[in-house]
Amino acid sequence: MTSKQRMLTAMKNGKPDMVPVAPDISNMIPCRLTGKPFWDIYLYDDPPWWEAYIRAVKYFGFDGWLFSVPIETDGDRKGLEDQPAWREAIVARTSERIYTRRHRTVNGREEWEETCSVYYIADPPTVGVPPAKVGLPSTPPSEWEDVCKRTTYTGVEAFHAAQRMMGDDGVVALSVHMPGLAVWNPDSIYEYYDNRDAVLERAREEHRLILRRTKEYLELKPDLILIGASGHMLANPEPIFRELSLPTLKEVTSLCR
Repeated sequence: MTSKQRMLTAMKNGKPDMVPVAPDISNMIPCRLTGKPFWDIYLYDDPPWWEAYIRAVKYFGFDGWLFSVPIETDGDRKGLEDQPAWREAIVARTSERIYTRRHRTVNGREEWEETCSVYYIADPPTVGVPPAKVGLPSTPPSEWEDVCKRTTYTGVEAFHAAQRMMGDDGVVALSVHMPGLAVWNPDSIYEYYDNRDAVLERAREEHRLILRRTKEYLELKPDLILIGASGHMLANPEPIFRELSLPTLKEVTSLCR
């Protein structure tokens, strides 16, 4: 069996020729194998993180399992048609860190996100950081440098590129999520009890978006659809999960049968 056949057989509860070997090498090993600063991969897409993973799969010779590829479907683009595009800009740097903030032009004026991202030379980035926590002013910067990606894939090109690169050495997935409370944002938990109707309406909107996106993903024929839920139950115990998340989980799995 090829690695791809082995993984798919195991995922379908079949009997592969051997137990698939797919260690969780996260981002540390793929990024280090490139020999480049981590910000090259995560900020400049040189190479994109998913390509670094595929290279690591081929380097070590194990069974590949790419959990997702960043793409933008036609439906995604339509949803953003009337909105100003966000751009990422470098606002500060040191020998070991690059600090960025996102901005967009609204009615001729620059609008800046309140948080920043920190890209490290030898670690994955941290996002959603208050500028004051890293010694930066919270006010809009007076000088900045817009980030120019060194590799660009538009639409769903990245998915097709990942399929070609992976070949028979593993499987390539596309991922969707579920509505629910955010474990990384305690305010979302307070909001559930203080403004429950707003949370339920947002969950319904998310549900519709996720189903639309799942249908578009299925047209691309990925090896599998992954329903990402890392840490989900920490903020969504059973009663909340049944209310906010389970309806989406049921419909997504039904679409994938």
